[in-house]
Amino acid sequence: MKVLLAVTLVVYVAAGWVRGADLVEEWKVDVDEGELRDLKARLGSTRLPGVVIGEEDSWDRGMNVRDLQHLLRYWKDDYDWRSVEKAINEELPQYRTTIAGNTLHFAHLKSPNASAIPLIMVHGWPGSILEFRQITPLLRSRFHIVLPSLPGYGFSRHSGKEGVHQVVTADLFVALMSRLGYPTFVAQGGDWGSVVVSALGANYPERCRAIHLNMVPLSMPLMAPSFFTKARGLLTALFPSWFLLENETPASVTFPKVLKEAGYFYEQSTKPQTLAVGLTDSPAGLLAWITEKLWRWSDLGDRPFVGGKYTEEEIITMTMWYWITDTAYSSVNYYYEFLPLFLDGSYFTLRVDVPTALANFPEEVMEPPRCDAEPFYNIQRYTHFPRGGHFAAMEEPELLADDMIAFFDSLYGDTPWVNRVEL
Repeated sequence: MKVLLAVTLVVYVAAGWVRGADLVEEWKVDVDEGELRDLKARLGSTRLPGVVIGEEDSWDRGMNVRDLQHLLRYWKDDYDWRSVEKAINEELPQYRTTIAGNTLHFAHLKSPNASAIPLIMVHGWPGSILEFRQITPLLRSRFHIVLPSLPGYGFSRHSGKEGVHQVVTADLFVALMSRLGYPTFVAQGGDWGSVVVSALGANYPERCRAIHLNMVPLSMPLMAPSFFTKARGLLTALFPSWFLLENETPASVTFPKVLKEAGYFYEQSTKPQTLAVGLTDSPAGLLAWITEKLWRWSDLGDRPFVGGKYTEEEIITMTMWYWITDTAYSSVNYYYEFLPLFLDGSYFTLRVDVPTALANFPEEVMEPPRCDAEPFYNIQRYTHFPRGGHFAAMEEPELLADDMIAFFDSLYGDTPWVNRVEL
């Protein structure tokens, strides 16, 4: 009996780390060959619209037809998933654990510096932890890095329960950091990641000691509960020259841009299940839906989109992550879960008092002036960059990494990180 118990314990420990009833198991991406054959068959039978209205290389009506055809040919004939899969597994040590009934997938890159700062970086839609592949080598000497997949994204399987929104995600990620032995940490995020990280800073200031954002979600003073904040927001919109700093964009310019690009947001926030049918059944549909946003929200400069700003492999891999995990529906449903927090104003009652850095990239769709963000954040660093867009970690990893290091070092660089437990 004792031998059997010992063998059982060895097997249990070999599967991962054990801390009481908590289990963290190692994980590697390994897509079934049948899934890849099914994908190739679907790509081979793609039916695109039979009529092209306007120029086929135009983005005015959405996805560029010429680029879509090129990417579909590459995906079917030239893309090597097994090579990409191998590289992901080599670059990102991955794990899975279950917290409050939610299976969370994450990468954990420990720094060679034992006293490095624990850092959680949170992605958004249509991104994933793969966004951080270029920036993590620039950060690893200073930080122990945790890269969680949002609930319902990647290999973080959705529980099927309603109400797993961004504030709940912050609760889950605090528990994850505790499970990994990090009672205190700092956080960084963009897109939905900036919403989750803002909730971390607001609701867990004793745990999340500082935050860095490359998108500013709490920046709508007219939604704030304070009358003074509402009044100031209205005056800023009416008389921007009184309040705006150099290089800041007034709401009269930002709001129409956001409104024009918000069609996807309305659909995903209200009817995700309808949209998910096409995205789940058609790899071409999923590619077009994701790639149009990658093009629209990136700073292209003078470079072509395909083969210039991004390689074909990068674009297809971004789409593959949603296809192989069957998370088209659960990922867009994240918008549906957020909508009540937005409409009832409860999200805008958050106030982040921990030190905050805001990184403002010029082609970010949501580009609020500092004065609109100040009622919600304790802003200690505010940086305007000469280039870059929504996907900052992919587009400008050096700029983002340097800004993060400068900010967190200004707070904690002179002393080793304290109150940390080793795995």
